[in-house]
Amino acid sequence: MINSTKLKVNLVVQKDSSKNETTIMKHLVFIGPPGAGKGTQAAFLINEYGYSHVSTGDLLRKEISSKSDIGLKVEGIMASGELVSDDLIIKILKNNLNFKNNKYIFDGFPRNLKQASFFHKNLMLDYDYIAVHFKVDLSVLYNRLINRRVSADGKYIYNLITSPPKKEGVCDITGLPVVQRDDDMPEVVSHRLKVYDEMTKPMIDFFEKLGKLAVINADQEIEKVKNELVLLIS
Repeated sequence: MINSTKLKVNLVVQKDSSKNETTIMKHLVFIGPPGAGKGTQAAFLINEYGYSHVSTGDLLRKEISSKSDIGLKVEGIMASGELVSDDLIIKILKNNLNFKNNKYIFDGFPRNLKQASFFHKNLMLDYDYIAVHFKVDLSVLYNRLINRRVSADGKYIYNLITSPPKKEGVCDITGLPVVQRDDDMPEVVSHRLKVYDEMTKPMIDFFEKLGKLAVINADQEIEKVKNELVLLIS
C-alpha cells in the first residue's frame, strides 16, 4: 500500500507558471461506494490540477453517435440488452484517451477484480497510476444516504441530519420541493452497499498487491480529504 505522505510520482508533468514550479502527476483510479465523496474530489482535481474525468458511459455514447465500426458494434450489443465486454471497453478507451499528454481520473471503471486485472494488463501497463480507495464506515454511509434529499430539479443536495433545508421539504434556493431519490431509499441503499462490498474487496486487494493502492479516510471533512489527495499527487 502507498503511503500518501511519502509518495513521489513520475508520469505527467504540469507546470504552474504563476509559482514557477513543476508538479508531477499520476493517473488515478477512484474506488469507493456511492456517497463517499468521489465526485466532489474529482471536481476539485479537475478544476485545480487539470485532470480529465473518464466516463465509460459517455465514451460509449460518443462511439455510437459517430457511427464508427466499434460504435455500431456497441449499439447492437446494448440494443440486445447485453453488457459491453471488457476488451471492447478497453479498445474504446485506447481510441479516445491520450495518456502521455493528459491526466485521467477513472471513476466507475474498473468495477470488479476481472476488470481491474484487464485494466492493468491491457491499458495501464505502460503508464503509472494510483488506485485511490475512499474508505468509509458503511454504516455511517448508509445513514448519510438514506437521509439525503435533493431539490426537485436535481441541482441542490441536502441531508436531513447534517444540512437540512431551512424550511422542511422546500429547497432554500429554488423553492421547489425537496425529495428523496429512488436510489436513496433504505432497501435500495442497503442492497447497493452490499453489492459494492462484495465486488470491490477483491479488486482493492489486487491493487494493494501491485503496490498501486492508496487509502484515504473519506469519513473526514472534505477539506482534509482534499489535502490527502494533494499529497498523493504532488
